[in-house]
Amino acid sequence: IEKALGGKMRHYSEEEIIDYVYNELNVEETETIKQHLNTCKSCSEIVESFSSLNKSLGAISEEDPKDNSLHSIMEKIEQETAQETSL
Repeated sequence: IEKALGGKMRHYSEEEIIDYVYNELNVEETETIKQHLNTCKSCSEIVESFSSLNKSLGAISEEDPKDNSLHSIMEKIEQETAQETSL
């Protein structure tokens, strides 16, 4: 996953970032993306968004199914978003 083009860095695709978040890349690819994230605010923000969404969805799936109404899920997402923006 080399993203250098004529000396200019190109951002990673959402698919590559999702693979990174889900730990589906090999060690070399993971390290390459980690290095990129140290210097790229844009990709770092996308990784943070996907990681947060992944965490939220994991928390919802672990809860009692009767608590998974659309209203309940939306409330939980809003709470997570409020907590993240207050950090």
